[in-house]
Amino acid sequence: MASSQAAPRSSGGQTLLPSPAPITTTRRPPPLVALICLGCQFLYLASYSVVIPQSKDLIDQLYQDHDATNTTSSSTNTFNNSTNTEGMDLGRNALSGVLIGCQHIAFGAAVGLCRYKFNGMYRDVITVSLLTSVLGAGLFVVGTLWRSSFRTSLFLLVSARLIQGLGAGVDYTAKHALTVLTSADVRPEYYSYWSIACSVGTGCGPLLVFISYILLGVVGHSGDASSVMRLQCALPTALLGVIIAGLFFVHIWVFPTEVEQDAKATKEANKKEVIPMPRQDRLAKVFVSLFLGFVRHLVRTAWEAVATLAFQGLYSMNMQSVAFCTSLFYFTAYPAQILFNKTRKWKTEEGWMHAMCAVAACGTVLMWCGLGFVAALSKNVGFILFTIGSLMLYDGLAIHATVSDSVGVRFADTSDWLLNAENVVFAQIVSKGMIGRSLGPIVGRISVSPIAFLGEWSGFAVLCLALLGISEWLTIKVLPDGSSSAKSSGAAREVQVELQDRSQDRRRSSQDRLQEIKRRSQLHCRAVHMLNPDNWEEFMASEDCERFSQMKHGDPDVLRQMAEALAQLITRDTQIGAEFRQSPERFRIIAPASRRVPTVGVYLCRELVEALARIVGSHEYVKLYQMKRRGITHGDFATMDFQQRKDTLKGQFYLDETDVSGMKCIFVDDAIMFGTHYVETYNVLKDMGASAVFGFFVLEASMALMTENDKIEHLLNTRFNVTLPGFQRLINKAEFGISVRMLKLILKQPEELLQGLQEWIHVVRPDVASLMHFAAKEENLAGREHLEHLSTSLFHRRISACVVDASAGESVPRVALVSHCQSISGKAEETDPYEYTRKKFVNEELIDPPLSQQGESAAGSLGRALQAGDLNLGTTSLVVISPLRRCLQTAQLALEGIQLPAGCRVVVHPLAAEQLFEPDIMENCVAPGHEFKPLAVGGVDVDFEACHEWAAAAAKSCTEMRAPGATVKCVSQDCLLERATSFRDFLQQAPAHSMVLVFTHPSLVKVLAGQVSGPGSFMCSSNWRDWHVAGASS
Repeated sequence: MASSQAAPRSSGGQTLLPSPAPITTTRRPPPLVALICLGCQFLYLASYSVVIPQSKDLIDQLYQDHDATNTTSSSTNTFNNSTNTEGMDLGRNALSGVLIGCQHIAFGAAVGLCRYKFNGMYRDVITVSLLTSVLGAGLFVVGTLWRSSFRTSLFLLVSARLIQGLGAGVDYTAKHALTVLTSADVRPEYYSYWSIACSVGTGCGPLLVFISYILLGVVGHSGDASSVMRLQCALPTALLGVIIAGLFFVHIWVFPTEVEQDAKATKEANKKEVIPMPRQDRLAKVFVSLFLGFVRHLVRTAWEAVATLAFQGLYSMNMQSVAFCTSLFYFTAYPAQILFNKTRKWKTEEGWMHAMCAVAACGTVLMWCGLGFVAALSKNVGFILFTIGSLMLYDGLAIHATVSDSVGVRFADTSDWLLNAENVVFAQIVSKGMIGRSLGPIVGRISVSPIAFLGEWSGFAVLCLALLGISEWLTIKVLPDGSSSAKSSGAAREVQVELQDRSQDRRRSSQDRLQEIKRRSQLHCRAVHMLNPDNWEEFMASEDCERFSQMKHGDPDVLRQMAEALAQLITRDTQIGAEFRQSPERFRIIAPASRRVPTVGVYLCRELVEALARIVGSHEYVKLYQMKRRGITHGDFATMDFQQRKDTLKGQFYLDETDVSGMKCIFVDDAIMFGTHYVETYNVLKDMGASAVFGFFVLEASMALMTENDKIEHLLNTRFNVTLPGFQRLINKAEFGISVRMLKLILKQPEELLQGLQEWIHVVRPDVASLMHFAAKEENLAGREHLEHLSTSLFHRRISACVVDASAGESVPRVALVSHCQSISGKAEETDPYEYTRKKFVNEELIDPPLSQQGESAAGSLGRALQAGDLNLGTTSLVVISPLRRCLQTAQLALEGIQLPAGCRVVVHPLAAEQLFEPDIMENCVAPGHEFKPLAVGGVDVDFEACHEWAAAAAKSCTEMRAPGATVKCVSQDCLLERATSFRDFLQQAPAHSMVLVFTHPSLVKVLAGQVSGPGSFMCSSNWRDWHVAGASS
């Protein structure tokens, strides 16, 4: 293999799908969005923690200034004069805790607004919240520096903290954005980043305090001790305000404006599988996960409040040392989270929660020893024990937070009004951020005061151990069978039984297959979603699996969504994404091999090209090449094992295009299992001189999963809803495309279902019925005789039932019914009937198409045939033309050089237009705002007066068909008959025995004459009963 292909494997992809996103795909938020969201979390925690080291000193300073003003007490700072804890009275400790935690009261209110009033307005909420945070920081600085009464100063400080809490409400918006824009498989990774931002932000607050003391020491300061203390307390928050302002300007400059729309567009796609369980159990599990979050943050914030007091009061540290040590503790969460990310698959989520709870409990015991009897014997040894215990407690709970938050969201039910993911995230934020962080500092500061028999420092340890014990008990009693060991639905259980029943003999005989999978692993493979043994059962039980199966059978809505996801994956790929965006002409998109009837992979590639063209801004350089195969596979390829696949594909593939030499080729398909298609395609392209080959897929089965079960693809396909309503829902979609897989599936159905489907197609989609018959015959599929009556003439046979009553006397005008010549849409249908049928309702290029080059040439021949016949054009009294361009052009070119007699009228009439469906295909519609330009035919000005209302209706039909999820229905036989009868009556108003020329469509000719006419042919009658072909141009 070329070295350039030995790229690291990845299942990650990025998409704003919006999408949604269709199946449970690996979706990641845009990097800038993720960084700003994490930055909001970072600054929220920094604004919280910046007051932790100095809150006690600030409260003491307020009391001292108050006492000095009232000359009733000494102004000595307790911690500057004594290393004991006699000065740590309950009231001042509680008040300092309030100053730390009151921010989270307003935080809770702001989170509620973000959840229920401004949910999804990411850019606006972040903008307002950052401005509010800057205002709160400024007010805190004012309250710290302004010497006023005790109550006024305290009021300003608490108000500033509340305003900062309002700004911190962005925490919900930021986490909601990460949750919505990430898929379940990578959400723990981003929650880990979230925890890192939390820890680093919390550590940044004390670090700013440390930096402020250093700056003040370098710059120098003058004034009394009170002024110096106030300045020391104000400067960290001032620096934080500057950082917040910086993030605000970065956010305004770079935050994408389309994130809200992308999040809405992919919301449906991001709905993950719901773990099946009774609602009562789900409710209990969600509330337990919320309680775990509350306990984690109560204990962590209580530790923060206790640790700063211990550093000052017990270990005699100055403020700089306290701030520096505290920040170091917070920063240790970063390597802990990174290590967890690399090892998180070693244990189940439940196992990690048990382990981290045990680590935190051990850390609490070590802290207790370090604060208690060991400190009495040796403060140095006590400090070491306290430090080790703090690291175990803080980092253990940080990892526990990452796991339990992810588990809590996984318990959500997207269809439940209360237990949906948005409400679960909101409740997590409130329980942790508002309640836990509000109570933690107060409880922590109170717990170190002498309380009854517990002693001065023992209260905190006893409280922590009690809460951790309750958490562990609830985890054991309530959470099992929910996260890592989630019960799957019946379908997943059947799959599990099938996997377990695989024999050991088959495993031992799979060496060749493993070698091929190994070979595949050396190729460049990127997939939107990776299937592995860990997520296979859950995926099979999910709605996403059914949607993937629908895509495999041609569902156009899912196809389009998957194409968007692949386009994002390609353009953001670390290896080729930037180059493709800048120089798409260096690449070739390679569609998977097909013979005549396209596969779903081919349709996927065509949608992908459209998506890529939108990204790079041009269709010119995004080139799609179709890999061809020499023969069709008989039987279901998905059911074949490795060796059968390999033998079937050997020497089958080839490519007509030759300009791939030196190009980078991107092979795209819906899924990769064994990789036999990819390997064969790779070999063909490398033999043709491609410089590199890259593979991108919607779904990839890992080597481990394929080793266990080689029928993965077949099991995925069986999730399609094989019922009459299931087929009807799919085929009735405007952009439904016939594929080999769908044909084979239809031909396998019982006679009763097949008959019901054929009767329904006959009424609703006769165009699809005739193409199905043609495709089955073209591919020589087994069982095609069941579709024999769905012949290519079915549509015309159906119209035959609508032939108007031909009874008429001798006093009628003679008539010539002329079918228009070949149009652009007719040429498209002739070139690729499958793509034409799939896009004829939505392709804007087919709106009211002109004649093709061949059609223009044929129109000239038609004019000569009209003159050479026995029509006697000199008696023409009326020329009627369909308002559609292909008929107008046919009439103009056919009668060019012919002078119609005086008194002859040339009328464009809406009843001469073709109407096949409701709403109709693009070629029978006109663009919004369509206007008829003056035109002369046969030397006579054309009268468009009767067609203005028709044009408005045709333009509306065009708009309706391009709406997402549009469905179609064939015009009823009664409607066809009614329109044709009215048109006949109009034509017969012309003078008797005069000639009437009608330039119209083959379908209307069939209704009027009862016979089939090809493009550019015409049929004549003198009595409206006996018709004969008088000439044909093509």
